[in-house]
Amino acid sequence: MSLSSPTDALVPHNTRLSCSIKANKASQSFMLTLATNNDTVIKLVTMFSEVLFDKEVKSVHPLKPTSTLTIAIKPTKFIPTALVLKVVVGVKTGVQDHVFELSYQLPRFGAFIMLRPREMPEPVSSVSFRTTERVNRVVLWIHQNFNLEPSQPLQGLNMAAGADSLHVGFLNIKNNMPLFIKMVPDNGGQLQIRTDDMDLAGDLVQDLCKYLKLDHLESIVDFPLEMTKFNEVLERVEAHNAQRLKLSAEMADAASAIKTILVRAEDSRLLHHMEATSEYYKQLYELNQGLIGEYNKRAHNHAELLTALKEVNVMIQKAARLRMGSPKTKVITACREAIKVNNVQALLKIIKMGHSS
Repeated sequence: MSLSSPTDALVPHNTRLSCSIKANKASQSFMLTLATNNDTVIKLVTMFSEVLFDKEVKSVHPLKPTSTLTIAIKPTKFIPTALVLKVVVGVKTGVQDHVFELSYQLPRFGAFIMLRPREMPEPVSSVSFRTTERVNRVVLWIHQNFNLEPSQPLQGLNMAAGADSLHVGFLNIKNNMPLFIKMVPDNGGQLQIRTDDMDLAGDLVQDLCKYLKLDHLESIVDFPLEMTKFNEVLERVEAHNAQRLKLSAEMADAASAIKTILVRAEDSRLLHHMEATSEYYKQLYELNQGLIGEYNKRAHNHAELLTALKEVNVMIQKAARLRMGSPKTKVITACREAIKVNNVQALLKIIKMGHSS
Protein backbone atom coordinates (compact mmCIF):
# COMPACT_ATOMS: atom_id res chain seq x y z
CA MET A 1 0.00 0.00 0.00
CA SER A 2 1.40 3.40 -0.98
CA LEU A 3 1.15 6.44 1.22
CA SER A 4 0.06 9.85 -0.16
CA SER A 5 2.58 12.65 -0.14
CA PRO A 6 1.90 15.47 2.39
CA THR A 7 1.92 17.92 -0.49
CA ASP A 8 -1.16 16.23 -1.96
CA ALA A 9 -3.24 17.84 0.79
CA LEU A 10 -2.00 21.37 0.07
CA VAL A 11 -3.65 23.93 -2.20
CA PRO A 12 -1.74 24.08 -5.51
CA HIS A 13 0.14 27.34 -5.99
CA ASN A 14 -1.54 27.97 -9.36
CA THR A 15 -5.08 27.87 -7.88
CA ARG A 16 -7.25 30.76 -9.06
CA LEU A 17 -10.72 31.82 -7.96
CA SER A 18 -13.20 33.46 -10.34
CA CYS A 19 -16.22 35.52 -9.34
CA SER A 20 -19.28 36.63 -11.31
CA ILE A 21 -22.65 38.13 -10.40
CA LYS A 22 -25.80 38.05 -12.52
CA ALA A 23 -29.33 39.25 -11.81
CA ASN A 24 -31.95 36.48 -11.65
CA LYS A 25 -35.56 37.26 -12.53
CA ALA A 26 -37.11 34.13 -11.00
CA SER A 27 -35.64 34.64 -7.53
CA GLN A 28 -35.53 38.45 -7.75
CA SER A 29 -31.96 38.36 -6.49
CA PHE A 30 -28.31 38.45 -7.52
CA MET A 31 -26.66 35.10 -8.17
CA LEU A 32 -23.03 35.11 -7.02
CA THR A 33 -20.98 32.33 -8.63
CA LEU A 34 -17.54 31.38 -7.33
CA ALA A 35 -15.37 28.79 -9.08
CA THR A 36 -11.86 27.42 -8.79
CA ASN A 37 -9.74 26.43 -11.79
CA ASN A 38 -8.82 22.95 -10.51
CA ASP A 39 -10.02 20.18 -8.18
CA THR A 40 -9.87 22.33 -5.05
CA VAL A 41 -13.18 23.01 -3.30
CA ILE A 42 -14.82 26.03 -1.69
CA LYS A 43 -15.35 25.34 2.01
CA LEU A 44 -16.50 28.72 3.36
CA VAL A 45 -17.53 32.11 1.99
CA THR A 46 -17.83 35.24 4.11
CA MET A 47 -19.30 38.35 2.46
CA PHE A 48 -19.08 41.91 3.75
CA SER A 49 -21.27 44.82 2.60
CA GLU A 50 -22.74 47.87 4.30
CA VAL A 51 -25.94 47.90 2.21
CA LEU A 52 -26.58 44.42 0.81
CA PHE A 53 -27.10 42.64 4.11
CA ASP A 54 -29.00 43.56 7.27
CA LYS A 55 -26.04 42.69 9.53
CA GLU A 56 -23.28 43.76 7.08
CA VAL A 57 -21.84 40.20 7.11
CA LYS A 58 -23.13 36.98 5.61
CA SER A 59 -21.44 33.58 5.71
CA VAL A 60 -22.12 30.45 3.65
CA HIS A 61 -20.76 27.05 4.65
CA PRO A 62 -21.68 24.35 2.06
CA LEU A 63 -22.34 20.90 3.50
CA LYS A 64 -20.72 19.27 0.47
CA PRO A 65 -17.89 21.52 -0.74
CA THR A 66 -17.43 21.68 -4.51
CA SER A 67 -15.25 23.62 -6.90
CA THR A 68 -18.21 25.78 -7.96
CA LEU A 69 -20.58 27.52 -5.56
CA THR A 70 -23.60 29.70 -6.37
CA ILE A 71 -25.09 31.97 -3.70
CA ALA A 72 -28.33 33.96 -3.96
CA ILE A 73 -28.05 37.52 -2.66
CA LYS A 74 -31.32 39.37 -2.12
CA PRO A 75 -30.38 42.95 -1.23
CA THR A 76 -32.71 45.39 0.48
CA LYS A 77 -31.40 48.22 -1.73
CA PHE A 78 -30.09 48.38 -5.27
CA ILE A 79 -27.29 50.93 -5.15
CA PRO A 80 -23.64 50.86 -6.24
CA THR A 81 -21.59 49.14 -3.58
CA ALA A 82 -18.47 47.06 -3.07
CA LEU A 83 -18.87 43.44 -2.05
CA VAL A 84 -15.85 42.11 -0.16
CA LEU A 85 -15.40 38.33 -0.15
CA LYS A 86 -13.19 36.05 1.92
CA VAL A 87 -13.27 32.53 0.48
CA VAL A 88 -11.71 29.48 2.13
CA VAL A 89 -10.42 27.07 -0.53
CA GLY A 90 -8.75 23.72 0.05
CA VAL A 91 -8.36 20.11 -0.98
CA LYS A 92 -11.20 17.77 0.04
CA THR A 93 -8.93 15.59 2.16
CA GLY A 94 -6.66 18.41 3.25
CA VAL A 95 -6.37 20.09 6.63
CA GLN A 96 -4.58 23.21 5.41
CA ASP A 97 -6.66 25.71 3.44
CA HIS A 98 -6.04 28.98 1.66
CA VAL A 99 -8.07 32.19 2.09
CA PHE A 100 -8.76 34.21 -1.05
CA GLU A 101 -9.78 37.84 -0.64
CA LEU A 102 -11.83 39.36 -3.46
CA SER A 103 -13.63 42.65 -4.00
CA TYR A 104 -16.50 42.94 -6.48
CA GLN A 105 -18.05 46.28 -7.42
CA LEU A 106 -21.78 45.97 -8.01
CA PRO A 107 -22.98 48.47 -10.63
CA ARG A 108 -25.71 50.97 -9.81
CA PHE A 109 -28.31 49.37 -12.08
CA GLY A 110 -27.11 45.80 -11.74
CA ALA A 111 -30.64 44.68 -10.81
CA PHE A 112 -31.72 44.94 -14.46
CA ILE A 113 -31.64 42.11 -16.97
CA MET A 114 -31.91 42.56 -20.72
CA LEU A 115 -35.23 42.02 -22.48
CA ARG A 116 -35.63 40.25 -25.77
CA PRO A 117 -37.23 42.33 -28.57
CA ARG A 118 -40.97 42.85 -27.96
CA GLU A 119 -40.87 40.69 -24.82
CA MET A 120 -42.79 43.34 -22.88
CA PRO A 121 -44.77 46.46 -23.88
CA GLU A 122 -43.00 49.75 -23.39
CA PRO A 123 -43.95 51.93 -20.40
CA VAL A 124 -46.29 54.87 -21.04
CA SER A 125 -44.06 57.30 -19.11
CA SER A 126 -40.85 58.87 -20.35
CA VAL A 127 -38.28 61.63 -20.05
CA SER A 128 -36.71 63.01 -23.24
CA PHE A 129 -33.89 65.43 -23.89
CA ARG A 130 -31.57 66.57 -26.66
CA THR A 131 -27.99 65.37 -26.75
CA THR A 132 -25.08 65.61 -29.14
CA GLU A 133 -23.24 62.68 -27.57
CA ARG A 134 -22.26 59.68 -29.69
CA VAL A 135 -24.23 56.46 -29.32
CA ASN A 136 -21.07 54.55 -28.43
CA ARG A 137 -20.55 56.65 -25.29
CA VAL A 138 -24.06 55.87 -24.09
CA VAL A 139 -23.44 52.20 -24.85
CA LEU A 140 -20.29 52.30 -22.71
CA TRP A 141 -22.30 53.84 -19.87
CA ILE A 142 -24.88 51.05 -20.17
CA HIS A 143 -22.21 48.35 -20.06
CA GLN A 144 -20.62 49.87 -16.95
CA ASN A 145 -23.83 50.43 -15.01
CA PHE A 146 -26.10 47.51 -15.99
CA ASN A 147 -23.81 44.60 -15.11
CA LEU A 148 -23.41 43.43 -18.72
CA GLU A 149 -20.50 41.49 -20.07
CA PRO A 150 -18.30 43.62 -22.37
CA SER A 151 -18.96 41.20 -25.22
CA GLN A 152 -22.72 41.00 -24.65
CA PRO A 153 -24.53 42.68 -27.58
CA LEU A 154 -27.39 45.08 -26.96
CA GLN A 155 -30.61 44.13 -28.70
CA GLY A 156 -31.50 46.48 -31.52
CA LEU A 157 -28.10 48.19 -31.65
CA ASN A 158 -25.92 48.34 -34.73
CA MET A 159 -22.35 48.46 -33.42
CA ALA A 160 -20.89 49.08 -36.86
CA ALA A 161 -19.08 52.34 -37.55
CA GLY A 162 -21.50 55.19 -38.03
CA ALA A 163 -24.26 53.71 -35.90
CA ASP A 164 -26.41 56.60 -34.65
CA SER A 165 -29.39 54.93 -32.97
CA LEU A 166 -30.06 52.81 -29.92
CA HIS A 167 -33.09 50.90 -28.69
CA VAL A 168 -32.53 48.58 -25.73
CA GLY A 169 -34.84 47.17 -23.05
CA PHE A 170 -34.31 45.95 -19.49
CA LEU A 171 -36.39 44.46 -16.68
CA ASN A 172 -36.01 45.31 -13.00
CA ILE A 173 -35.82 41.98 -11.13
CA LYS A 174 -37.11 43.59 -7.93
CA ASN A 175 -40.49 44.82 -9.21
CA ASN A 176 -40.69 43.40 -12.78
CA MET A 177 -40.98 46.90 -14.24
CA PRO A 178 -39.56 47.39 -17.75
CA LEU A 179 -37.09 50.07 -18.79
CA PHE A 180 -36.30 51.17 -22.33
CA ILE A 181 -33.55 53.50 -23.50
CA LYS A 182 -33.79 54.99 -27.00
CA MET A 183 -31.47 57.24 -28.92
CA VAL A 184 -32.17 58.66 -32.39
CA PRO A 185 -30.39 61.29 -34.53
CA ASP A 186 -33.56 63.40 -35.01
CA ASN A 187 -33.24 67.16 -34.35
CA GLY A 188 -29.53 66.92 -33.69
CA GLY A 189 -29.87 63.93 -31.35
CA GLN A 190 -32.63 62.80 -28.97
CA LEU A 191 -32.39 60.44 -26.01
CA GLN A 192 -35.47 59.02 -24.35
CA ILE A 193 -35.78 56.96 -21.17
CA ARG A 194 -39.09 55.11 -20.87
CA THR A 195 -40.07 53.89 -17.40
CA ASP A 196 -43.08 54.31 -15.12
CA ASP A 197 -40.77 54.79 -12.12
CA MET A 198 -40.01 58.51 -11.82
CA ASP A 199 -37.36 57.94 -9.14
CA LEU A 200 -35.54 55.50 -11.41
CA ALA A 201 -35.70 57.96 -14.30
CA GLY A 202 -34.11 60.60 -12.07
CA ASP A 203 -31.34 58.20 -11.03
CA LEU A 204 -30.65 57.35 -14.68
CA VAL A 205 -30.57 60.99 -15.79
CA GLN A 206 -28.27 62.07 -12.95
CA ASP A 207 -25.90 59.14 -13.45
CA LEU A 208 -25.80 59.59 -17.24
CA CYS A 209 -25.11 63.31 -16.89
CA LYS A 210 -22.29 62.57 -14.47
CA TYR A 211 -20.79 60.02 -16.85
CA LEU A 212 -21.09 62.30 -19.89
CA LYS A 213 -19.95 65.32 -17.85
CA LEU A 214 -23.12 67.30 -18.64
CA ASP A 215 -23.65 70.28 -16.32
CA HIS A 216 -26.72 71.65 -18.13
CA LEU A 217 -29.70 69.56 -19.21
CA GLU A 218 -33.28 70.48 -20.08
CA SER A 219 -35.85 67.74 -20.52
CA ILE A 220 -39.50 67.07 -21.32
CA VAL A 221 -41.21 64.90 -18.72
CA ASP A 222 -44.29 62.78 -19.38
CA PHE A 223 -45.39 60.62 -16.44
CA PRO A 224 -49.20 60.32 -16.67
CA LEU A 225 -49.50 57.74 -13.88
CA GLU A 226 -47.42 59.84 -11.49
CA MET A 227 -49.30 63.01 -12.45
CA THR A 228 -52.66 61.34 -11.77
CA LYS A 229 -51.49 60.55 -8.24
CA PHE A 230 -50.04 64.05 -7.92
CA ASN A 231 -53.37 65.62 -8.89
CA GLU A 232 -54.99 63.63 -6.09
CA VAL A 233 -52.37 64.98 -3.66
CA LEU A 234 -53.07 68.56 -4.79
CA GLU A 235 -56.79 67.99 -4.28
CA ARG A 236 -56.07 66.75 -0.76
CA VAL A 237 -53.99 69.85 -0.06
CA GLU A 238 -56.82 72.09 -1.24
CA ALA A 239 -59.38 70.18 0.85
CA HIS A 240 -57.20 70.30 3.98
CA ASN A 241 -56.60 74.03 3.51
CA ALA A 242 -60.34 74.68 3.22
CA GLN A 243 -60.99 72.54 6.29
CA ARG A 244 -58.27 74.41 8.19
CA LEU A 245 -59.89 77.78 7.48
CA LYS A 246 -63.31 76.45 8.49
CA LEU A 247 -62.02 74.96 11.75
CA SER A 248 -60.11 78.16 12.57
CA ALA A 249 -63.28 80.23 12.13
CA GLU A 250 -65.32 77.84 14.29
CA MET A 251 -62.68 77.86 17.01
CA ALA A 252 -62.58 81.68 16.96
CA ASP A 253 -66.39 81.77 17.42
CA ALA A 254 -66.20 79.25 20.27
CA ALA A 255 -63.42 81.22 21.98
CA SER A 256 -65.48 84.43 21.73
CA ALA A 257 -68.52 82.67 23.24
CA ILE A 258 -66.37 81.34 26.09
CA LYS A 259 -65.14 84.84 26.92
CA THR A 260 -68.72 86.17 27.04
CA ILE A 261 -70.02 83.38 29.28
CA LEU A 262 -66.97 83.64 31.55
CA VAL A 263 -67.71 87.31 32.19
CA ARG A 264 -71.37 86.52 32.93
CA ALA A 265 -70.39 83.68 35.25
CA GLU A 266 -68.07 85.95 37.25
CA ASP A 267 -70.74 88.68 37.47
CA SER A 268 -73.27 86.13 38.79
CA ARG A 269 -70.76 84.85 41.34
CA LEU A 270 -70.05 88.37 42.63
CA LEU A 271 -73.79 89.02 42.93
CA HIS A 272 -74.20 85.68 44.77
CA HIS A 273 -76.60 84.34 42.12
CA MET A 274 -75.30 80.81 42.63
CA GLU A 275 -77.92 79.05 40.52
CA ALA A 276 -77.12 81.24 37.48
CA THR A 277 -73.38 80.92 38.22
CA SER A 278 -73.70 77.13 38.19
CA GLU A 279 -75.58 77.22 34.89
CA TYR A 280 -72.99 79.52 33.30
CA TYR A 281 -70.10 77.31 34.41
CA LYS A 282 -71.94 74.28 33.08
CA GLN A 283 -72.21 75.98 29.67
CA LEU A 284 -68.59 77.02 29.97
CA TYR A 285 -67.54 73.40 30.54
CA GLU A 286 -69.51 72.19 27.52
CA LEU A 287 -68.05 74.91 25.29
CA ASN A 288 -64.55 74.13 26.53
CA GLN A 289 -65.02 70.42 25.74
CA GLY A 290 -66.26 71.34 22.29
CA LEU A 291 -63.26 73.62 21.80
CA ILE A 292 -60.90 70.79 22.76
CA GLY A 293 -62.64 68.55 20.23
CA GLU A 294 -62.27 71.21 17.52
CA TYR A 295 -58.61 71.62 18.41
CA ASN A 296 -58.04 67.85 18.01
CA LYS A 297 -59.76 68.00 14.61
CA ARG A 298 -57.55 70.91 13.59
CA ALA A 299 -54.40 69.13 14.80
CA HIS A 300 -55.34 66.00 12.82
CA ASN A 301 -56.12 68.09 9.74
CA HIS A 302 -52.82 69.93 10.13
CA ALA A 303 -50.88 66.64 10.30
CA GLU A 304 -52.58 65.37 7.14
CA LEU A 305 -51.90 68.69 5.41
CA LEU A 306 -48.21 68.47 6.27
CA THR A 307 -48.10 64.90 4.91
CA ALA A 308 -49.68 66.04 1.65
CA LEU A 309 -47.31 69.02 1.38
CA LYS A 310 -44.35 66.68 1.87
CA GLU A 311 -45.65 64.61 -1.06
CA VAL A 312 -45.84 67.80 -3.13
CA ASN A 313 -42.23 68.60 -2.23
CA VAL A 314 -41.18 65.04 -3.14
CA MET A 315 -42.76 65.47 -6.58
CA ILE A 316 -40.92 68.76 -7.08
CA GLN A 317 -37.63 67.06 -6.21
CA LYS A 318 -38.42 64.20 -8.61
CA ALA A 319 -39.08 66.68 -11.41
CA ALA A 320 -35.87 68.58 -10.60
CA ARG A 321 -33.75 65.41 -10.74
CA LEU A 322 -34.83 64.94 -14.36
CA ARG A 323 -32.80 68.07 -15.19
CA MET A 324 -29.26 69.21 -14.53
CA GLY A 325 -27.67 72.55 -13.67
CA SER A 326 -29.66 75.80 -13.94
CA PRO A 327 -32.79 74.07 -15.41
CA LYS A 328 -32.88 71.95 -12.24
CA THR A 329 -32.77 75.03 -10.01
CA LYS A 330 -35.34 76.87 -12.12
CA VAL A 331 -37.83 74.01 -11.84
CA ILE A 332 -37.67 74.05 -8.03
CA THR A 333 -38.04 77.85 -7.85
CA ALA A 334 -40.87 78.00 -10.41
CA CYS A 335 -42.79 75.16 -8.74
CA ARG A 336 -42.66 76.84 -5.34
CA GLU A 337 -43.83 80.15 -6.83
CA ALA A 338 -46.77 78.36 -8.48
CA ILE A 339 -47.70 76.77 -5.15
CA LYS A 340 -47.62 80.16 -3.39
CA VAL A 341 -50.16 81.62 -5.82
CA ASN A 342 -52.13 78.34 -5.96
CA ASN A 343 -51.68 77.97 -9.72
CA VAL A 344 -52.11 74.23 -10.24
CA GLN A 345 -52.04 74.34 -14.05
CA ALA A 346 -48.75 76.25 -14.04
CA LEU A 347 -47.31 73.77 -11.55
CA LEU A 348 -48.17 70.79 -13.76
CA LYS A 349 -46.72 72.52 -16.83
CA ILE A 350 -43.48 73.38 -15.00
CA ILE A 351 -43.04 69.73 -14.00
CA LYS A 352 -43.56 68.62 -17.59
CA MET A 353 -41.77 71.31 -19.60
CA GLY A 354 -39.44 72.86 -17.03
CA HIS A 355 -41.18 76.26 -17.27
CA SER A 356 -44.72 77.67 -17.28
CA SER A 357 -44.47 79.90 -20.35
